Amino acid sequence: LKTLFIENGLLPNTIVLDAKGVNFTNSLPREPFFYQNYIPPSTPLPQNLIPRLPKNEEKFSKQNTKLPAKYIFIPFQVDYDTQLIVNSPWIKDMRALFQLFESIQNDIKDQQLHFIFKEHPSSLIDYPDLHEKASKNRHLHIINDHSTQELIEKAQAVVTINSTVGIESLLLGKKVIVLGNAFYNIEGITKTAMNKSELTTVINDLDHWQPDPLLREKFLKYLYFEYLVPGTFEEEDVNQYNKINQILKKL
Repeated sequence: LKTLFIENGLLPNTIVLDAKGVNFTNSLPREPFFYQNYIPPSTPLPQNLIPRLPKNEEKFSKQNTKLPAKYIFIPFQVDYDTQLIVNSPWIKDMRALFQLFESIQNDIKDQQLHFIFKEHPSSLIDYPDLHEKASKNRHLHIINDHSTQELIEKAQAVVTINSTVGIESLLLGKKVIVLGNAFYNIEGITKTAMNKSELTTVINDLDHWQPDPLLREKFLKYLYFEYLVPGTFEEEDVNQYNKINQILKKL
């Protein structure tokens, strides 16, 4: 039987519907020239992210934590998700991610640059040990009481293994550094670091590289207008069902 993979979408108010897979195994092209040849609609992309409700409200309650003037944002992911288990070749979990930045902080040329982590709102794992370490470290911070959109918008760049936050950061015009297997890790759009040395080099070179803004826009518009299904699982949307029917007819 033909198989379809369906899950929450990669951009606001969308659904993924793919006959090949989701995330890194989806059917989206990975070659820059595909998107360079794409003629996008003039319709603007959405700019407001939809906050994900946290499993633990208290952990994410507003505490008015002050953000440093210059920082890189590193969103935590769910340790037991396939994004980590299958698609993260060299970082096993969030403790390893934190320790990675702990190990490179003294090798960063700009010592005014901080690293901000935010726990994943759907994760059931607590990190009291990391909070303790961060409280004693001048450069590392775990901040849960600011929205992900604000943390992205005020960051110098975003580093992610392969989180959807990477897509959201591209949408908001930020530089993105990818540490794992991600379908949006495309030359000209993101930077890749597959070990500690590469990550240090990319961060130290942060001011000297820029993503291709036109390529990024074409990729995001193809993703939003051609690939994703409009609507959500919570609402009836005639466009959503029409798009699903179109895909089904091609199988």
